[in-house]
Amino acid sequence: LDISKKAPASDIRSVDLTQKQRHFMETVYFTGIDQHKRTSFLTTLDQDGDIVRSSKLKNNPDSIRAYFRTLPGKHHATVETTTGWLLNE
Repeated sequence: LDISKKAPASDIRSVDLTQKQRHFMETVYFTGIDQHKRTSFLTTLDQDGDIVRSSKLKNNPDSIRAYFRTLPGKHHATVETTTGWLLNE
């Protein structure tokens, strides 16, 4: 195999990714989850701070996994939970 010779242009195959495909490969998502007893509210931003998805889901693993599957790429999430508020007056 002689690798010093250039391959003819007709032998070179290129992968032409669409702009949307490149965006998903490069995008990092940030999701805030506001968890309640039976449901959670999820809002996802991209790295530019634009909202890309927001949803109210039942609190079960399948619903949560399905939500994140719609957004391929790197993902960071944080969950805000409380068990109740105590007020001292």
